[in-house]
Amino acid sequence: MVVTVLSAMPCGSWVKLVAIENTDTAVLKIHTIHHTTIGLRSHVSRSSTSANSITNTGAQAGTFTVTVGGVQAFNGTIQPGQSQSYSRTTTLGNCTAGQSVPFAVVASVSNSCGNAEDTETVNVACNAAPCVTLTADRVPTSACPGDQVTVSGTVQNCSTVAETIVVTVNNEQVFSQSVAAGQSANWTKSNSASC
Repeated sequence: MVVTVLSAMPCGSWVKLVAIENTDTAVLKIHTIHHTTIGLRSHVSRSSTSANSITNTGAQAGTFTVTVGGVQAFNGTIQPGQSQSYSRTTTLGNCTAGQSVPFAVVASVSNSCGNAEDTETVNVACNAAPCVTLTADRVPTSACPGDQVTVSGTVQNCSTVAETIVVTVNNEQVFSQSVAAGQSANWTKSNSASC
């Protein structure tokens, strides 16, 4: 989800414009906070590290603070035209597939002209855990030492997104492939029988 918030604060008035766009990602990013304008942009993905920057595009120095999920990610003075990087590491935590997990992102700035603060909540969709169904069979069902035996089967991706599925037979990898959600793929391995 990308949330863009523009808040103008020219010494005494405050106007807020919000645009929300859904995406399938999970890193929290706040790109820009301005002295007389707070621009709060949050981008959420599965990654748990948030590396961001704040830029003061105003005419005066300001004290900027950013929190993500209630934890301070940055606090400091930024001069006009300057940027400051910050980072925050967090995890999604336990959730149920399809559940929306909220993260509150708060940006504030203060200087001699006044204060401004804006809070947005970005929601991260909880993905389903990986899921695979395996079938296996052998031909022939009995064999003499040295006879060729083929072990084969299918894998089905029963999760909601594409997954890389790996099949091993006697600790030897015989299949490794990305399989789309709900789709199946065949695998096979031929060996000489040893008894």
